[in-house]
Amino acid sequence: MKKIAGSSLPFLESDCMDYGSNVMLVAKTDECGVYKIENETGEGVMTIYEILPGIQVMYNDFHMEYAESDFEIKDDNWLYIDHCREGRMETISEGIGEKTLWANCLDVDIRQHHKGINRFPTSHFHGITIGFFLPDAQKSLETQFSGFPVSLEKLREKYCADSTPHIIEASKEIDAVFSQMYRLPHHIQVIYLRIKIIELLLYLDYLSLPEQEAEKTYFYRKDVEKARAIAERMEKYPENHYTISQLSDMYGTSESALKSCFKNEFGMPLYTYLQSCRIQKAAGLLIRQGNMKIEDAALAVGYESAGKFTAAFKKIMGVTPSEYKKHPFARPIGFSDGE
Repeated sequence: MKKIAGSSLPFLESDCMDYGSNVMLVAKTDECGVYKIENETGEGVMTIYEILPGIQVMYNDFHMEYAESDFEIKDDNWLYIDHCREGRMETISEGIGEKTLWANCLDVDIRQHHKGINRFPTSHFHGITIGFFLPDAQKSLETQFSGFPVSLEKLREKYCADSTPHIIEASKEIDAVFSQMYRLPHHIQVIYLRIKIIELLLYLDYLSLPEQEAEKTYFYRKDVEKARAIAERMEKYPENHYTISQLSDMYGTSESALKSCFKNEFGMPLYTYLQSCRIQKAAGLLIRQGNMKIEDAALAVGYESAGKFTAAFKKIMGVTPSEYKKHPFARPIGFSDGE
């Protein structure tokens, strides 16, 4: 990892971690460091902020089919929380085998088995990673918030006692914590993120794992599997048009069961998920095929009206397709300058 002379961000110069030989530092300010990874399938950008000493927030924006990770931590004092906002990430590593991070789910991890391949089935992934260097982070939290009751060490033991990642399924509580973190005006960014991190840690501290598992029994496993299969279908063929009736017939389930199970699993209605898949694919096309016309990208993902495509694109990406095409990584994903 490249070291930065005079950096005011200690984690950027840390000797206890290595982001990998294929990760390039492309920009640095007093507030953040911007890193880039690319291969023949596309590129990804990671923008890292230090919110408090020992606490990092990373905005991840990937438009590629896969990325090899050489990321390595050389001590065991870290705790990471990953959130997926859009897309899906499938990780294959020697230490843990395979894991999948779906939309609006959390992954609590200590990064001791992170080397491997990350696959992005939609060629598009938006998310946030929060990293805690436990000794410094605990001091920062107790200094900033008098009487702070959560022990990061105990959270680490609760979710990662066997050193393997722990996936927490989508829920309205998770959505409530993270939804606004993707759309912040810059003048309140740091203080707001501090507050949301406190909210997240309190949630993880009181969350009862057995009760969480019990909640899943409201939906049969076969219905959950069908919902996931439908999501994969929409990710692979977002240009196709579907009705709830057609999908319920194709997968042998009722319309009401499909709608309720899908929203529970992915944190959004089925049609909202399909719209997101379409815009994600279009964004990837505009990046990878620089000479593609916007109307062609719209047609490629099932939009016959350029106006409807532009409106949907701006709603999800925060900018119009033409603005995104010119500056796809001009700012951290989700930041809307107060819009």
